Amino acid sequence: MPGHSPERVHPHERPISFGEATAVVMGMGRIGRAVAEELTQEYGLRVLGVENLPTRVAELREQGMEIVEADAADADFWHRLESTGQVEIVVLAMPFHGANRIALQQLVASDYSGVLAAVAQYDDEAEDLRRTGADVVINLYDGAGASIAERAAEAASDRQE
Repeated sequence: MPGHSPERVHPHERPISFGEATAVVMGMGRIGRAVAEELTQEYGLRVLGVENLPTRVAELREQGMEIVEADAADADFWHRLESTGQVEIVVLAMPFHGANRIALQQLVASDYSGVLAAVAQYDDEAEDLRRTGADVVINLYDGAGASIAERAAEAASDRQE
C-alpha cells in the first residue's frame, strides 16, 4: 500500500525472513533452546528460532538469540515466509506432534532440500514423521536416556581420576 512502511504493517501480516540463518529451530522451549545452543556452539551454524509465545520470545531475545515470533503450525506463517534456500537444517521441536507434522508437510511441499529433523514423544509419532518426510527423528525419551547415561558415566570417570 502506498504510504505504508513495513513497520506499520501488523506483525502478523509482515513477511517472515530467515535472514542469514543456516539452521532454523521451530519451537524454542527447553529442547529447542538446547538444540539451538548446540548447533551454534558446537557446529558454528547461525541459528534462528521460531517461537509463538511472546514472553519466551522476549526472554530469548534478551539472551541474545535471533528469534522470529510466529506460529509455524499456522498456514499463514508459510504464506508469509520468504526463501529458505540458505537454510541447511530445520529442527521441529514444538511440543505438539500435530504442529511438527504441519510444519514438516509445509517444508516437504515447498521442496525444501536441507535436512529436516524432528522430535517425537512416542514411537508412533516418530514413525509418522519419518513417513511424512523427516530425515532425522529423535524420540525425546531415547535422547534423554542416552544423555543421562553419558553424563553419569563422565561423572563417574571424573571421580575416579
